[in-house]
Amino acid sequence: MSGRLLPAGIEFDEDEDIFFSKTACTDLSVNVIPDITCGATLSGNDFDCSLEPKMITCINNLQKIYNTYKRAPALRDTIHKALENDPEPLVLALKLFANVPGCNNLKNKSLASLLLFITADFVKSNPGKYDCDDEVRMVAFNFIKMCGDLHLCKQITEVYDLHKISETISSVLRDMASKDMYKEALYWASSLDIMDKFETEELLFPLILQEKTTVVETCIADKEAEQVRLVKFLDTLIDKKKSVVEYCEPIFCKYNITVIRSAYMNIRTMSKLVSRLSKKYNISSEHIPNFIFGHECSSLRYYYHEFKDGKISVEAFREQLMITSNVEVHKNLLYHICDYDVEEAVHWARVINLPPDDCPELVQQTLLNHQTTESTNSQYVYNSNLNDKIPKEGYMTLDTNAVKILHVECNQEMLDMINHLETQQIISFDSEWRSTVCVDASVSLLQVATYDNVYIIDCDSNNIAADLWTAFWQKIFNNTEILKLGFSIAHDLHMLTKSLKLKTLMQYNSSYLDIQTYYSKLKWRSIKFPYDYSDVSGESLSSIVQLCFGKHLNKSEQRSNWAIRPLRPEQVMYAALDAYCLLQIYNVFNELLTKVGINSEDVVNNILMNHEHSKKKRRNKTPKKQKKEEHETVR
Repeated sequence: MSGRLLPAGIEFDEDEDIFFSKTACTDLSVNVIPDITCGATLSGNDFDCSLEPKMITCINNLQKIYNTYKRAPALRDTIHKALENDPEPLVLALKLFANVPGCNNLKNKSLASLLLFITADFVKSNPGKYDCDDEVRMVAFNFIKMCGDLHLCKQITEVYDLHKISETISSVLRDMASKDMYKEALYWASSLDIMDKFETEELLFPLILQEKTTVVETCIADKEAEQVRLVKFLDTLIDKKKSVVEYCEPIFCKYNITVIRSAYMNIRTMSKLVSRLSKKYNISSEHIPNFIFGHECSSLRYYYHEFKDGKISVEAFREQLMITSNVEVHKNLLYHICDYDVEEAVHWARVINLPPDDCPELVQQTLLNHQTTESTNSQYVYNSNLNDKIPKEGYMTLDTNAVKILHVECNQEMLDMINHLETQQIISFDSEWRSTVCVDASVSLLQVATYDNVYIIDCDSNNIAADLWTAFWQKIFNNTEILKLGFSIAHDLHMLTKSLKLKTLMQYNSSYLDIQTYYSKLKWRSIKFPYDYSDVSGESLSSIVQLCFGKHLNKSEQRSNWAIRPLRPEQVMYAALDAYCLLQIYNVFNELLTKVGINSEDVVNNILMNHEHSKKKRRNKTPKKQKKEEHETVR
């Protein structure tokens, strides 16, 4: 057995020699890592990476420094010095890279990777001083084309000015895509800003099918044209005339796409993606007609069933119905209503003034034969909205003789409100917002209540100066001397600050009391409520109102169109009561605690202090990554 090299730890007798040589050795595989210098130049020749003895010594020193300290100033200084003393530092950097271990299989934070980043910093510190020819540029690209690091791609693109050979590189990227190297190809197309040379189906769509949308979104983050192009393409796949699979099959054949995850091969999932991306990139609705159509159809069906169940008023449903002027959407709804009641479909066809030719066949016959009068239909629809069995006296109301409802729609009204609210020790607030398809929902109405007044502030008004909004926020909402009551406060404040675009920071401080949190504290103490119904469950505002006052909170206007002006009286009353009832609930909670000998101020202060403490704890929490970096710096 002399001269035989065995893997470490393997020992066997002479009798086992045959078994080892014939069985074990045949199962061993050897991966041959190709030489990156082979055919690396633009002309297809090998790149000469030979170094002078002093440079070989330099590489040995770099390896020692890296093994001991990883990324350290000594590593950077050594590389900078070598580059400064060479007439062609860009060429030398590639030679050093080709002779450093790990250049064939580039890893993040490896010596080879650090060498390139340090070279990039060196060249950027001397702008316009160093240049190279196209042969060297192609070598730089070929050396790291499979690195899978977007930041490194951008660095090398800038330092070696790879834009000058973008035409040549684009053909290479197309070849990479044909071999399922979509991510690497996309990184380079993004870095070179040549994504317009590729169809969406070539690079972006295959990665989406592989559930790598994060890669796609990273690469198009600052490319508005590509964002629109991608979302428009995805929208074409959710046209309900065919399935997503039927639309995709020709694309798969044309671009030889083989790696496909089934998650995105249905309209529902693809629609969610279109919705998210259109909101993220603020894509105009004109670019996503299929999504808008599907969204409007499903929304109207939802509102119709809410109306039939008595959860929204007939006026609120009619408002939602009239928001869209798309005849196809109205037709879709009428077909849906026909499945339940033809007479009601006829009524709504008349309400929206839909021509008979655009109506379902059953509705057409009724309209043309005049078998149903409009008055009968109106009475029928009215009755269909009476599924709610709660009588009017069973709902909580606002005493408008004791509480004034004041509209705030101009500068003077805003100023008068601010002056009055500054004198208050406690207020409550709520907001109503409109849902939109392409962008996030925005606040249309803000209600602020005192014990005497409820202010209905029109957030859509153009007659309120931006400076007054800022003053209002600073003097009222950021004022720690005024206790502010809300329900699910965090969400409301987030919506307000996003919608109003205030010129001041929102301070969610200890002057905010969430009634929902206060209610939880009472439940924890097993406090008995005035109307402790066994069938009341959950922690919604409606449930709490019922426990405190024995009445329901009428939510039939909750989903009405809050963007219309003027608001209907029912909408105004609903909005005012939503804010004012928080003050009433607060008083009831305080009385309940007092009855059982508990100081309500102590409970409230405890909630406020716990909120402030939890905020500071979150603010002072150091991320693990930051802690690690600080530890390495100290070391």
